Parts: sequence; C-alpha cells; structure tokens
Amino acid sequence: YGLEGDNYQKIKNILIKKDDSLILTPHQNDIFLLKETNGIILQAKEEVNWFINERFFKKGEKIFFEPLKKGEYKITAKSKSASQDIIIRLK
Repeated sequence: YGLEGDNYQKIKNILIKKDDSLILTPHQNDIFLLKETNGIILQAKEEVNWFINERFFKKGEKIFFEPLKKGEYKITAKSKSASQDIIIRLK
C-alpha cells in the first residue's frame, strides 16, 4: 500500500488482525540507547495491564515508559483474554 487512493487504515487493520501479538511495540529483543530524555512507547492491540520485570506498571493501550538504568527489561502485557512477554535491552 502507499499509492494514491489506497485505504491505509483498512490495510493496516488487515495486517494487525493477521498478527496475533498483543504487544505492538516494542518488539522482542529490541535494543535502545539510554539517554536522559529517553522514553519508550509501549503499545498493545487493546487496553492491557503493563508489567515491567514482573511488577505492575500502568494500565492502558498506549503508555510511556522511561527506564532509569541500563540492562534487560521484561515487558508483560495482560488483557482479559491474552498475555504476552517480551524482553528489551537498554545500553
């Protein structure tokens, strides 16, 4: 898609429906550089409870996470019907 007259939203919805991932972003094994103004958008297909390293963080479909130190983080999204874990790294 991307041509004049293409229905971007319709195609996007088709792609999302074919992907059974609950977490849309970030992705498994993503690597981020830690900076003072660094933040990571956590986005899911629906409203979820977000957990960082097994601890409740926030509730929402799209939220902002500002890690304070380098290392590995386990991100978990839990909805009423699904759950997904990913690992991200900060350098």
